[in-house]
Amino acid sequence: MTPDSPAERNSVHTSESPATPSMWRKIRSGIPPVSIILLTVLFIFAGWFNLYGPVNLLAWRGGEFPPTEADRPLYQQALKDIARFQYENQPTRSVYFGTACGASEDDLLRAVPPLPADDALDEPRPVHGPEFLPPQNSPINGPEQGPGAGERSGQPGANGEDAQLNPRLDAFGAEVDCEGNWDAAFLSFTLAAAGVPLYMPDADHETASENFWLVTGVEQLMQAYRDRGAFFDNPDFSPQVGDIIFYRYPGGLGVHANMIVAVTQDWITVGGDEFGKVGLASMTLRKRGGIVGYGATGYFENAPLPSP
Repeated sequence: MTPDSPAERNSVHTSESPATPSMWRKIRSGIPPVSIILLTVLFIFAGWFNLYGPVNLLAWRGGEFPPTEADRPLYQQALKDIARFQYENQPTRSVYFGTACGASEDDLLRAVPPLPADDALDEPRPVHGPEFLPPQNSPINGPEQGPGAGERSGQPGANGEDAQLNPRLDAFGAEVDCEGNWDAAFLSFTLAAAGVPLYMPDADHETASENFWLVTGVEQLMQAYRDRGAFFDNPDFSPQVGDIIFYRYPGGLGVHANMIVAVTQDWITVGGDEFGKVGLASMTLRKRGGIVGYGATGYFENAPLPSP
């Protein structure tokens, strides 16, 4: 029956109203506080990241650079000496792009440390650094040719005309982005200074790069190792000093590469463009999340062992 009087209507309203807040209180009491939800999500993400996240992002940063062992192959000794110099002196990033970003030839050579004397060797250790610049008697850079105004001419190339050295190009003949990532550039610089450049001067092009050793992209660096049969994606591969580790970040966040400089209970790596500088990191051997492969530098030619 429909209530007619105001008193009856008020009575009905009063009897129904307590039920509504009581219902909402039950619903609200069943929902965890926002802080608990956020902590739960953070805990789940941290567990996933620890298991599957890129191992280099979980690395311990900094510390003292590991010493160079005299019983290692000469190319490994050279790589460690040069990488240590970069870590301790932190040259400007432009050096790692060669002459493409304003560094002079003298700047490049100043970023390469002198080799210590080694009386145990029958022959002197090779000098660091000549691979940065075409030799003055090379097919590209004919005898007594010096740097010109932006480009250098050499002996005739494959078409009978003088080859030109362009200081603004990388090894692939592309214009260098001086504001781009420099992890691959750092590694190609270190490899060239140690006597194992990724590429050598090529006189078969009308226009050649003065920075013939320079690789600026991590994907290009991976391909350079593939071209030499030195790229391995086996998860059980055991990298050695001088080998390159390649990472791919989830969600399309990019790729990265650095070099192993010690293998103990952990891997110790050095890399460029790690939080804006040349960085040293120590990573556990038990987790390899984010690693897509390894570049075995020892597969390169001319990596002699020291005399016994």
